[in-house]
Amino acid sequence: MITRRRFILGAAGIALVGGTGYGVHAARQFVVQTVPLKLAGWDGPPMRAVFLTDMHRGPYVTSDYLHEIARATAELDPDLLLHGGDYVYASRHYFDEALEPFARIAPPAGSWGVLGNHDHSNGAPAAREAMRRHGVGDLTNTAVKLWFNRNPLWLFGVDDYRTGRPDMAKAVKAVPKEALCIGLTHNPDLYLSAPLPVEPPLLLAGHTHGGQVRLPIIGAPFLTHGHGSAFESGQRQVGKSLVHVSRGIGTIALPVRFNCPPEITVIKISGLSAGNS
Repeated sequence: MITRRRFILGAAGIALVGGTGYGVHAARQFVVQTVPLKLAGWDGPPMRAVFLTDMHRGPYVTSDYLHEIARATAELDPDLLLHGGDYVYASRHYFDEALEPFARIAPPAGSWGVLGNHDHSNGAPAAREAMRRHGVGDLTNTAVKLWFNRNPLWLFGVDDYRTGRPDMAKAVKAVPKEALCIGLTHNPDLYLSAPLPVEPPLLLAGHTHGGQVRLPIIGAPFLTHGHGSAFESGQRQVGKSLVHVSRGIGTIALPVRFNCPPEITVIKISGLSAGNS
């Protein structure tokens, strides 16, 4: 729960950040965050997966900005593209504009994604139809087996923790116990809601924006329970799984960020004996 004092301090801080113009500028200064993932049994060249989440196309996130993100993503030459949901902010009319810039990227292992809470609240059927039109496979409560340089890799996705119908057991039902796999959902609190039926090397999520605005002393004033507060951003170990929570691409409520830059996540999958390249 947000206390009255915390709310007032946070609102004052955001007003200051927004009023200076710095926060608006910072909202577009994305960084590339690299996550190395070394897997026993992975053979041959590394695989490069890019994870994007919380694009929030709408009043505060422009089409030009998402095309800029798409160009940067294409330059990373991904073998696999993953989407963590919240494609829009306030209207289903933005679903196509959110996904179209990334449709030009054609990773050999495909593009896959799940839905976020804003996708559900603005129309899950419209979101899924836009995903289909723009070549993004729907991983909601299901899994898919991919191949890359003779290496099998399973992906599974789980629906949003708060607004969807998450079913982890259904999502991993087809995944062999010892398979190499990566899990994907929108709200990372899902990963602490119940014991996981599998413990993959990597679990991905977004939703939190890292707090979007992080102020001295008080931190992220509006990041509350049920909104990813168990994770905030970055990495945390849950059992045998590494959970990576991205700060995401877009903004909501106000078009500002502070001390919390937007993030394109690159996962470099390689064998245990591979170097750092």
